[in-house]
Amino acid sequence: MYHSIDFISESEVTANTYDHWHLVPSTRPTISMPPVKTSYIEIPGASGKLDLSETLTKYPIYDNRTGSIDFIVLNNYQTNNHSWLKLYEEIARFLHGKKLKMILEDDKYDYYHYYYEGRFDIAWNSDNSGQWSTVTINYEVDPYKYDSQIQSLYKSGEHGSAAWNNTNHVMYVDVMPTIPTFEIANIGSSGISIDFVNEELGIDTKKEIEDNGTYTFYDLILSNIHGNNIIDIKVVGNGTVTMNWRNGRL
Repeated sequence: MYHSIDFISESEVTANTYDHWHLVPSTRPTISMPPVKTSYIEIPGASGKLDLSETLTKYPIYDNRTGSIDFIVLNNYQTNNHSWLKLYEEIARFLHGKKLKMILEDDKYDYYHYYYEGRFDIAWNSDNSGQWSTVTINYEVDPYKYDSQIQSLYKSGEHGSAAWNNTNHVMYVDVMPTIPTFEIANIGSSGISIDFVNEELGIDTKKEIEDNGTYTFYDLILSNIHGNNIIDIKVVGNGTVTMNWRNGRL
């Protein structure tokens, strides 16, 4: 394992640090943890501080991850029969200042992977003899790394039966709170209702849908902050309902 990294552009072009540029990381690549956003208030005449960090969300929130990864350019490696300076230009053209997805080789599994998303830039160094060079890739990426697989639940309800009536451990939700989308098709004249309860975040609401389409409700949040993975969803009405969401983890 070369501990390589895939960088993927918005047009889905992929460059691998070893396969394309023969870069070898000086140490195993790791991405820094995101700083926790906190809010404390001093309490006059009392010990300690008042922690308001989760007052609005009921879960921790984070800032972007920032850091850098150092790579060594293999001696005498050339790209397209050009010098290492051309390699530097090639890497800069693909990475410098660009918003990309980043996949660590160590984060790849049998059929899926996790990816980071953010902006990157590079710096180049060499020793006095010019015999070796290093490339530093700096990053600022989102707090969570994202699952490449979209999670889905699909049900079809007919004759007024419940399309969904799922409770307790009916879906896999990772540690990142996420907002799902609902794709509604073949809806009946009476419409479709969605009852949504997330006790972890104190959400208890009902949505009424009358037309086919894709819907996002920003007060319907999937979460698994404490490892309970308990969310109650009941969908009633004629039609098909597909709920999609993407998981993320630290």
